[in-house]
Amino acid sequence: MGQLINQDLFGSPTSLPWALRIADDKIPTGYALGATFHPTFLYESLWSAGLCLGLLWIDKHVQLRPGRLFALYLGGYFAGRFWIEGLRIDRAHEIAGLRLNQWVALIVVLVVTYLFVYRTRAGRDPSRRQRFDSPEPNDLSPTTVLASGRIVERDDTISTFARRSESTESCE
Repeated sequence: MGQLINQDLFGSPTSLPWALRIADDKIPTGYALGATFHPTFLYESLWSAGLCLGLLWIDKHVQLRPGRLFALYLGGYFAGRFWIEGLRIDRAHEIAGLRLNQWVALIVVLVVTYLFVYRTRAGRDPSRRQRFDSPEPNDLSPTTVLASGRIVERDDTISTFARRSESTESCE
């Protein structure tokens, strides 16, 4: 809301119904007096609210591995930053026609996307997957039921493990 009150960090001129009217003394050089501009702070607020609602829905309806929801937040936030930075007209460092903030946002989105896809594929590849259902011997109580439903019993006299496979014996 400070950007609305200060009338700074707005976007390029527009004639959209929700365009922001800027005081004549705040209009940048080269733009007509009375011009209206994109309210980028409003776009950012709406983007963030939509992202939040989307992530809440995903969290409730989609089972993600740890860290995936945060990765989606980073990707979504920086995708919005890329778009909003492209609308702004204030002075900023530029490299190859994009604002520095757009380059940062683009890099973060690409890295997050790569890691999300790569780590998802790694999760499907048994050779890359860590086996969480194979505990260390000291982590077991005398009888442990694993997440997979298998029962592992510990024989304290010789410190060996006897696994009853679901295919050979039924769980009693």
